[in-house]
Formats: sequence, structure tokens, C-alpha cells
Amino acid sequence: MAVIKKNTEERVQRTSLIKKKKNVDEELDIELPTEHSEPATEIGDYTFLIYGSKKIGKTSLASQFPKALAFMFEPGGKALRLLQLACPSWSHFKQALAKLIGKHMYQTYVVDTVSVAYDRCMEYACQKADIEHPSDEGYGKGWDRVKKEFTSQFSQLMLSGSGLLMIAHDKIAEIETRSGRKFNKTMPNLTGQAESFVSATIDVIGYYHIVDNQRWLQIREDDYAVAGCRCEENFLALDGQPVFKIPMGTSAQEAYANLVTAFNNKQKESYAPEAMRRRLDANKVVTHSVTKTKSKPKIGKRIR
Repeated sequence: MAVIKKNTEERVQRTSLIKKKKNVDEELDIELPTEHSEPATEIGDYTFLIYGSKKIGKTSLASQFPKALAFMFEPGGKALRLLQLACPSWSHFKQALAKLIGKHMYQTYVVDTVSVAYDRCMEYACQKADIEHPSDEGYGKGWDRVKKEFTSQFSQLMLSGSGLLMIAHDKIAEIETRSGRKFNKTMPNLTGQAESFVSATIDVIGYYHIVDNQRWLQIREDDYAVAGCRCEENFLALDGQPVFKIPMGTSAQEAYANLVTAFNNKQKESYAPEAMRRRLDANKVVTHSVTKTKSKPKIGKRIR
């Protein structure tokens, strides 16, 4: 009788699993798009990663974004007028996020810094799995736990309808090309999984730095620094050239005002290096020539 009961329970479990699998493919009411989507028009609609050396003004710039709430994973906002929430653990962050999502209380979420946030996430995932380090679980299961936990929480932030600004410190890494040439490049100080998530999802990566006692935010990549911008219809100079870097002025207010000016395509010049400007101009000429040759050929009489 015990064997029959056990077999019956197993059949019930298998049946319930089959039902669950069938529900995954339930018919959905999907409408296919008939019109092109329009790009977002407000700076707060985009996601940013701003990285640079300590005390250069990253958090001060973040404090100027509209109705910003900063998740402070490391101290550094004591001197700022900023709505901030201390996050000494990942649990603090998760529980705060659970209270915020869907309420639209803030227009911008700030994560300061994303590298420490990842460390807190890793500690949380390890404690939950009762392991000391992700590598303690074979077949990459430990690292998988960390990745799922990190991406699930940050995906909620990105889908919340509010802007997101991540802050990171910088580091210098040695890069070697296929030809064997080596050079140093400045990049965000992020570990592998955090870097992969950020590079795949963030709209604008800005390198905050100082040249000749003037602060700049570089948003296009070159051989010396990682940067990037996916806003094809924004961050264009008055001459139509993509903005390479933005002057940050002498205060947080001026830095934010200049950032908005650049976003709205009103910055006077791109500040791109000469070699980059020449390359962009050459591409324009080639594109213009190709467009002109694509005119419809005239249709003449057929020769018999």
C-alpha cells in the first residue's frame, strides 16, 4: 500500500508540473506594432553611469537631477543637500525598493557606488546559499545566484519609469591589441558581472575628469577612456557633430545645466579631438555621396 501511495503522489506531482508547463505557453493577446516608436525626449528618461576619481563631483552632479533619491552604499553625501538612504546591506536596498516601486515618488534614482552595491549583493547571495564565496558552488551556480539577484533588482529600477544614475570610481587597465601594442585605458572600476550588466543596459557612460584644472564629462569613447552614448538624436553640437565631451564648470549647478544644454543639442562645439572630427567629416562626405547616387534612374524608350 505504501508503494502504491508513493507512486500516486509522484504521478500527481508530474501532472502538476505538466500543467505548469502548459500554462507557460498560454495564448496571449499580442498586438503587432504598426508605427515606429519615438525616442525619449527628456534627459531623465535615460540611464547614466558616471565614473571618475574620488571627490571630483560625481555625487554633487547627481544631486542636481530632478527629485533624486540616492541609495548610498558607501558614505560620501554628508555635505550634500540630497535625499539619501543609507544601504549598509543588500537587504536595506531590496526592502526600500519594494516600498518604492509603483509609487513614482522620485524622478531619478542614484546608486552610489555601483561597485559597492555589487559587493553587498554578493554577500547577500552567499549568505542566503550558506556559502562563503560564489566559487564554493560548482558549475558556476554561486555566480549565477549573484547575477540573478543583481540583475533582478536593478531591472526593477530601470523599469520603474524613473531615471537611473549609477556612480562608479575609475581605474586604469593595460590594454593589449592583437598586434601586441600595449596602452593604458581609464574605465569604470567594476567587476565582470556588474560591468557586463552596466555596459549592456546603460544609455550614457560618462568619464568625469580634469584637464588643465577644468572639469569635463567625456561621453564618447577614444583610445584613452571608456565612454559611450546611445542617444542618437541628442548630445549633438550646434554644427551637428556628436558631442565628445561637456564642460562641467565650477559648481554642481553649472555642471548639470551644461549637461542638459548638451542633451538638448545646444552646446556650441563638440570638443572632439581633431583626428576624430576629420574622421566624422569624411564619413559625412561619403554618406552624402552615396545618398546622391541612389536617385532613381531615368526610364527611356526600349531599343528594338
